[in-house]
Parts: sequence; structure tokens; C-alpha cells
Amino acid sequence: MSLVLIFVIPALGIILYSGFEHRQDAIKDEKEDALAALQGIASQHELTVEGARQLLMTLSMLPEVQKQKVAACNKLLSELLKLNPVYANLFIATPEGQVISSALPFTPHSTRHRKYFQDALKAKGLSVGEFVIGVSVKESVLHFAFPMLDPEGKLRGIVVAAVNLDLYGKTFLKAKLPKDSVISILDHRGIRLFRYPDSEGYIGKADNPDRTSKMRDGPEEGVFLSGRGGEKRLIAYKRFHLHDGALPYLYIYIDISEKQVLTKTKRLLLINLALLGIAFFVAALSAMLIGNSMIVRKLGKLIEATRELGVGDLKTRTGLVHGKDELGQLAQTFDEMAEKLEQKESEQKKAKDKLLQSEERYRRIFENAVEGIYQTTPEGRYISVNPSFARMFGFASPEDMMRDVTDIGLQLYVNPGDRERLKRLLVQHGVAEGFEVQLYRKDKSTFWVSINAHTIHDPDGNILYYEGTNEDISQRKKSEMALEESEAKYRSVVENSLVGFYIIQNGLFRFVNRRFCEMHGYAYEEVIDRMGPIHLVYPDDREIVKEHLRGRQTGETDHTEYSFRAIRKDGGVITMKVIGSTMSFNGRPAVTGSILDITREETLANQLRQSQKMEAIGLLAGGIAHDFNNILTTIIGFGSLLQLDSREGSHLKMYVEAILEAAEKAASLVQGLLAFSRKQKIILKPLRINDTITGAEKILKRLLTEDIELKVKLSSDDMVIMADDAQINQILFNLVGNARDAMPGGGTLIIEAKPFLLDSGFVKTHGYGEPGEYALLTISDTGHGMDKKTRVHIFEPFFTTKELGKGTGLGLSTVYGIVKQHKGFINVYSEPGIGTTFNIYFSLIQGVFHVKNHQPAPIKRGAETILICEDNRELRKFMKEILERYGYTVIESGDGEEAIGCFMEMKDRIDLLILDVVMPKKNGKEAYDAVINMRPDIKVIFTSGYTSDIVLDKGIHESEFNFISKPMSPDILLQKVREVLDI
Repeated sequence: MSLVLIFVIPALGIILYSGFEHRQDAIKDEKEDALAALQGIASQHELTVEGARQLLMTLSMLPEVQKQKVAACNKLLSELLKLNPVYANLFIATPEGQVISSALPFTPHSTRHRKYFQDALKAKGLSVGEFVIGVSVKESVLHFAFPMLDPEGKLRGIVVAAVNLDLYGKTFLKAKLPKDSVISILDHRGIRLFRYPDSEGYIGKADNPDRTSKMRDGPEEGVFLSGRGGEKRLIAYKRFHLHDGALPYLYIYIDISEKQVLTKTKRLLLINLALLGIAFFVAALSAMLIGNSMIVRKLGKLIEATRELGVGDLKTRTGLVHGKDELGQLAQTFDEMAEKLEQKESEQKKAKDKLLQSEERYRRIFENAVEGIYQTTPEGRYISVNPSFARMFGFASPEDMMRDVTDIGLQLYVNPGDRERLKRLLVQHGVAEGFEVQLYRKDKSTFWVSINAHTIHDPDGNILYYEGTNEDISQRKKSEMALEESEAKYRSVVENSLVGFYIIQNGLFRFVNRRFCEMHGYAYEEVIDRMGPIHLVYPDDREIVKEHLRGRQTGETDHTEYSFRAIRKDGGVITMKVIGSTMSFNGRPAVTGSILDITREETLANQLRQSQKMEAIGLLAGGIAHDFNNILTTIIGFGSLLQLDSREGSHLKMYVEAILEAAEKAASLVQGLLAFSRKQKIILKPLRINDTITGAEKILKRLLTEDIELKVKLSSDDMVIMADDAQINQILFNLVGNARDAMPGGGTLIIEAKPFLLDSGFVKTHGYGEPGEYALLTISDTGHGMDKKTRVHIFEPFFTTKELGKGTGLGLSTVYGIVKQHKGFINVYSEPGIGTTFNIYFSLIQGVFHVKNHQPAPIKRGAETILICEDNRELRKFMKEILERYGYTVIESGDGEEAIGCFMEMKDRIDLLILDVVMPKKNGKEAYDAVINMRPDIKVIFTSGYTSDIVLDKGIHESEFNFISKPMSPDILLQKVREVLDI
């Protein structure tokens, strides 16, 4: 019998140990299967939630939903329900909770007390409900709600989707879990929403409190054993949150019977034990026949050792001598087997410890790596990510990222096509290195990463997943883009600059920009590596340029600034300003610089200096004009009266005419002073330039000596300009007079008028003018001409080259002032011994004009009463005398206040006021303002010898009032008085 036990007990121990290992493996495998099944159901649920969010958000923005058109909404919701079996119902409620539209027929009811309704109002976003039996569907559903807001953010209602929970049962069936397995879904309170199978009696009731507590307090997902009626159950669960930081709104768990898990293991163990029992029974019968006490004792030790080995004590030994008898050999075999098992277990433990250490090292590397490490399915879900990877994308933890990101290409790639490109590279080559792409973070901000990835295959060569690393290269990209942008800006600035730029090396231009070429009129190819600076410089300025170049080339200076004249390709001369420095170009020293075309600025500077001189003289002219004009008015007035009283042919009349002629010249002198200072008022009207020249031709011939030939060349075009006829005549008289003095030995004088198109090329070359159509008036002589030094000063006031007493120096200054008043341009060309040409440009006006020649009307007499207010006694006396001669009654006053007093006394008799503008006490305008308060219909004429700017400053605009400027003749006064009174 003992001998039988010697053979049976070791076998029993091995069977028991093997059964224990099978049991542990079975439980481990079932845990993994349960978690995998739960993960599939969790993914389905997360997709359902996201789908509900998108659907409800879209519905809340539709016009018919916003306007709550019930019929249209019912139809829309019904069609959507047919297309989406995941939903049990879709409906819309008012802000008060009243259901107004539904995909299914419904009885009007309120949802105001429902959790999903109240949470949607508070969160202004997606909310979820708790256990409730749907009114329309009559079964347990999970409600998701979304607020419907108008453009101002005001609540218009709630859109609700009731999710059909039966779909989770179908997914559960596909998992092929052990018989008697159950799936349950609990709301946030632990109330069962769904159970499959055997839901009867479970729905709407609280789940086991101990189980609910473990799921609430444990990790986000996990597995634990739970007892139910003495039976152990394997529980795999997962919690769900609407957003980070929120409390769980749902628990899903799978309940598997441990008994079912171990059924196969137990069956195998029983079979092995049965076989061993049969063997034992047969052996026992034999042992009873041949056993003895020694064998029984030894067998007892073997049985004890076998029992200890069976319970897992691998250090146990038989303690028997390893003899040559059968029991000794059996004991030896048993001890050697136990030793090997112990050794194997020790090796396995060491291997397991080593594996755990390796896994721990990998885990530390994985979790603490600076780079983001990931594994992802080809379909676009993450299998694992390390903390750095999650932080890179703005997620709090890897779990959050793996839960929220369900489609990598659509959710994370700025251009989803980049994800497809990466996959193609991995499929074709198995690896991708340095794949740079722009991705979204959780908050939708973007950043750049460099991806290194490779594929992992199964034994059949199929791709299981991708794994790799992400490196955040946003800073590098930013630097690269900043560098590229800087280079692009530099190229753009240089190429599109309004300043010319050049690089000179070994005496030749190695680079010039577009503006440089435009300035000089050459193409880029004509300059680069073919021309040097000396080729473009005006001959007289070449030494200046050479000296500045030499200083930079030899290192004497690294910065310079100077001006010179350059010659364009078309022969034009321009003035350039250079700001130069040095640089390294292609690894060798070079000279560089910027150039500006200052031709126009130089011209404008000369014009400014001329204008400043004229302004100074203008101040003088304006200061003396008033007093001088009053004196001249008195002389001309009384001289005209004396002329009227003189007999024809008498010496007295001749004397008077000489006095009047001198006074007219003096008046012209004053007008000349005002003209070049541009303070004289001009009367612009359409003027045919040909007619003006023809009308002045006879007078101009009288100015010339007999040995000077006058040629007049007029254009066939009808050229009309806006001008003052008297001022244009003044230009002709002054220029013809100068031409005469320049040809003492005779010569030819040509006056020519023709159309001229002034273009941008003219402006660029000459530095002045505005493009357009002009009348060009040219006066040319064959006199002694002028040198450059003289030409620079000819338009300056009082500058003259004539002998003392033969010139005032105001002729050309007056011409210049008149041209500028007409917004024209003037230039001069002259060479000593050749002659002088003046070109004057007046802008043409378009249209048909009828220029009338006005004949002076005969002077009429009158009988009206006129109040004269003039502070100059002699002038007042002249005006009174001439008006009384022609029948008028005159009342005198010496200032504004006196005039107001006179008018108050005789306001009903006075027909006309003649008021000087500038007077003591009250000026003319102030006196007039006081008078019109007494008689708004009173007529008035203002007079003044001041310049137009002072008159305007006193509030007198000729477009509003009748006005006579001094000096005035008797005829002008009488005609104006009659004209005003007859209105």
C-alpha cells in the first residue's frame, strides 16, 4: 500500500500545483477579456455622447428650430430619428420646460423638474440626465440636453436626445464572455438604467452599495472581486465624465461569475484526479498483498512530503535515504524533482523580477521622457501616450488624452491630409524621420512638431500599430520663419526701396536694386559686372567720387556722405546724394551705399530761397502800398480834375498830362512790387494767349530799337488759359525790355506760343511741374547771354547787371511773381555770346470760351446822396469834388464812428455808402454792420489801398461786396458809383 502511495502522492501534488496555475491564468485572462469588452462599450458610449453633442448643437442653430416652427420641427426630428437608431426620441422644450415638438407622438408635458433640463440651463452647454422612464418611449433612456440660444445669448429653449440603451446589449453580446455574464449601466446616484440580460426587476433600483462605493472611490476604470449570495463575481467597470473636473454621470460595469470562469479549470482538475484515483485503487489492491511495515513508514514520509509539495512548499524533502531499493530510488526521484521545482521557481522568480525591473525602467523612461512618446492604431486612436506627450497637447493626463481623442487626423492635425501622408510613408518604408507638421492643442492653439515613427507588425506582416516620438519644434519653426521673414523683408525693402542701393567690388557694380536702375535709366544687365561708378558720374564731379571711394576701400573711413551729379543713359543730368559704407560681399571687402535723387529737392530748395527773398520784399511792399496808393489816388484825382479844367493844347494841360503819366508809372511800380511778392490781387478769366500777344504786339515794337527784328510765332490751336490779361502784358513788357537791353548792337527777338504736353519725364528731369497740357510762351533773344553765376540770381529782387540808374532789379522778379500767382512755371536757358530763352508754362483749360472785349461805358450823371467815410483828408476832398461835379450830394466823415452818427441823422436821405476799409476807431466793415441794422437795404462800396490779405482779414470779400482798389481814377470811381446805384 505504501509503495502505491509513493507513486500516487507526487503525481497528486503535481496535478494540484498545475490546477492552481491554471486557475490563476484563467482569472487573469478573463480580467483582460472583460476590460477589452468594457473598452469597446466605453468607446461606443463616448462616440454616442460626442454624436449627441454635435447633433444637438447643430439642431439648436437651425432657423426652423430657433423660430420654433412646430410642424417643421416635428418633421425634421422624425426624419433624424429614422436615420439615427441610436436615439429613442428627439424633442424640443421651451425655456419653461414645456415640450412643444417631438420625433414621436407625445402628450404635452413639462421637463422643468428633470436634471438634464436644469443642468443645461446652468451650464449653458451639454448636460446629461439620470434614471427616468421616457414619456413617449415608455422605457429607461439616457437623456442629453443642449440649450438653444439666440444671437444675443438669450435662452430660447432646450433640445433633447433620448439615447437608446439597448444598443449596449448588442455590443456586449459580441464580446463572447462566459455564460451568466451581465452588463449594467448606473446613473450618477447608482440607480440602474440598464441591465442585460435579465433586466426585469432590476431597472430603476439602486445597485449593490458596496459595489457602487468601490467603483466611485477606485480608479477611473478597474477590476475587483465582489461577493453576491456567497458567490464570487468578477467586476470590470469604468466611470464617465462630461468634462474634466466634473463628477461622474455614468458607471458601466460587466459582472462575470468566478465559478463560470473556473469551470473549465475545475473540469480538467477533476479528470486528472479521477484518473489518479483509479490508478491509486488498482495500486492499493496490489499493495495490500505485498506491503509491510517498513514500506508503510517510508511511504508515510513520502505522503507527507507530497502533501507539503502539493500546497506549494517547494523546499520540502522526503528525509529518506536514497538507497538502491525501490523506495530509496523513489525518494531520490522525489527530492530531485522537488529541488528542480524549487530551482525552476527561483529562476522564474529571478526572471520575473528582472522583467519587472526592466518594465519599471521602461516605465520611468516612458513617463519621465522629455519627448512625447506614443502608440497609435492605424485608424487613429491612441493606445498609449506618456505624460510629456499629453502635456504637449495641453491635456492633464495621458488618460484624458486617450479618452478625448478618438480621431487623430481630424482632431489634432491642422491639415488632416498630413496624417495620411505620414501613414503612406510608414506603409511604404516602415519608418518616418523628421516629419514636420502643424498640430492642434486641446485649446485649438497650434504648434509644430517633428515626428519620428515606425510600424509594429504581427507575425503575418500586418500592421498592428505605429509608435514613435514627437518633439515640439515650435520655437525652432518660429525662429526659422522669423529668419525667412526677415530675409524676405530685407529683399523686399532693398528691391522695392525708393532709395537706390549698390555694391561695388573691384571697381565694378556687383549688385544694384531696381530703383538704382530707374534713376540712371539703365537695365540691370547693362550695369552688373560691366559698369563702374565713374561711368555714371558727371565729368566735373568724378574726382569727388573717386576720393570718397578710395577712403572706404583703403579703410580710412567706413562711412561717408556726399552729393554729386550723375549722367543718365538718356543724357539727362541728375543730382545724387550718397550715404556710403563698407561690407563683406562673397567673403571679400566691398563698398556699398544708398543713393537718393535730390534733383527735385535741390530745385525746390532754390525756389524756397527765392520765395523767402520775395516774402521779405513782399512785407516791405505791403507796408508801403497803402500810404503810397492814397498819395497816388490824390495825385491822380486832383490831376484829373485839373486836366478837365485845362484848355486843349495849353501848356498847363501838357504839364498835367506829364504829372498823370508819372503817377501811373508810380502806380505800376507799386503793382510790380506786389506782383513779385504775390500780394497783388489778380483777376483770373479765360484768356486766349494768342490774342494777348497780338494785342500787345504794336506796343512791344515801340519798345524795341530799329535794329532789332521782332518775330511772332503763334499756334494754330485755340489755347485758352485762366489769367489776368494785364499781368500777362506785364510779363511781355518786362521780358521784351530786358531782351532789348541785351542786344545793344541789334539782333532778333522771337515770341512764340504753342501747346506743350508736360509729362513725368519732364518733372523728373527739371524737378518741378505737374503733368498735364500747357501753353508754352517762349521769349528768345540773340543777345550777349548770361553765365551760370548770373543765371542763379536773375529772379532775385533788386538783382541787376545794368549800370547804376538804368535798372531797378524788379523786372524779372515781377515776372517770376506773376507766373507763380498763375500757378505756372518758368525757366531760363542762356549761354554767353549765344543768347537767352525764357520758357513760361501756363496750364490750359478745356472747353469753349467766348472772350469779350469790354469798351468803357460813357460816364453818367446822378442826383443821389452819398456818404463818404475816408480818413485821408486830401483823398476825401478829391472824391467829394468829383462826385459833386457829376450831380451827387456828398456827406463827409473821417472815421467809422462819425459815419455811423451821420447816417443816424440822415438815414432816409442817404442812397449809397463809400467806406474805406481800414480806418481809426471803427473800420469800414464795422461801420457797415452798424448801418445795416438801421437800414438793411443800404448800398455800399468799399475802398482800400492795402494789400488783398489785409482787406480779407477785415472781412471784405470782393465776391460779396462792391470794391474799388487804390489808386483809383475819377472815371473808375464814377462808373462804379453809377453801376451800384443802378442795381
